[in-house]
Amino acid sequence: MGDSGALLLGFVLATISVQFLLKTAAIASLFFPLLVLAIPILDTSFVIAKRIKYRQPVFVGDLTHLHHRFLNIGFSERRAVAYIYFWCGTLALAALSTRFIRPHAHGFWHLWRTVAVGGIGLLALAASIYMVYLLEIVKLANPRIRRREVAASASDRVA
Repeated sequence: MGDSGALLLGFVLATISVQFLLKTAAIASLFFPLLVLAIPILDTSFVIAKRIKYRQPVFVGDLTHLHHRFLNIGFSERRAVAYIYFWCGTLALAALSTRFIRPHAHGFWHLWRTVAVGGIGLLALAASIYMVYLLEIVKLANPRIRRREVAASASDRVA
């Protein structure tokens, strides 16, 4: 992204937060702009936590970031990028839906707007859970990956 892109992104997020703070509840003004940055925040957090857990230097590069995880489980570069774009798009849609679809306007709850925002939020949550499961960011029982690990360890013992 570079310095200019990072500065622009920080400025836009600060502006959105201040704008929301003046118009809506404080929790929404702080939480929803961060939803746009969920992927880089999660990626960095999990990588740093893993490095600390295994006593590795935190500031040294490695191959445990999201895009490397996709490539390690057999995705092509295009497919990995498409999955990351889809995930980022669902999170951005959820953040934007809270801005432009107002379920509570002028003291009256609108049912279809509330359902729309809830549905978009569930889509973003489902996409996030799927990515965490697929990439084994949090270790769950993924039988496909477990079978591949067992086969790889068996072939290493034979060789």
